[in-house]
Amino acid sequence: MGERIGYRPHVTDFLDAVRDTGLRSVIVTNCHPDPLSLKLQRTGLDSRVDNIISSHQLGKPKEDPAFWQDLAGLEAYQAAATLMVDDSFPVLESARTAGIAQCLAILAPDSRQPARDRHPDIPSIHHFDEILPALRQRQPLPSGQ
Repeated sequence: MGERIGYRPHVTDFLDAVRDTGLRSVIVTNCHPDPLSLKLQRTGLDSRVDNIISSHQLGKPKEDPAFWQDLAGLEAYQAAATLMVDDSFPVLESARTAGIAQCLAILAPDSRQPARDRHPDIPSIHHFDEILPALRQRQPLPSGQ
C-alpha cells in the first residue's frame, strides 16, 4: 500500500497560489486517520495547508449535511466565501445544501480512469491548472482576514 500516494497534477502550484494570495487552505477529508497519516508522511501535504480535518473527528462523513455545521466548530469559515473542491458529487451537493457558495468538481478522481460526465449544476475541472490563472489574479488579502 502507498505506492500510488502522491499529488494530483498541478496541486502544489494551486496550493502555493492559495498561500500567495493570503487565503486560508483547509483539507477536509473522509479519509480515516491511519491512512491519512501515511498520506501526509509520503507527501508532506500538511506543510502546504493551514489545517487538515478528517470527518472521523466529527463522527460523520462529508455527505451528511450536519457535517458542515459541526465543521464550523473546528474551523471557522464563511460559507459564502468558501471554495469546496472535491471529486465526489454527493459531497459537493451536501456542501451546497450547507450554504457553501463555490463548489468545484474534479472530473477524474482516479488519474488511471477516464473522466466522468459533468454534473449538471456544479462547475468542474480536470486539473487544478484550469483555475490557476484566476486564482493568481487575486490580490493578497490584508493580514487578519
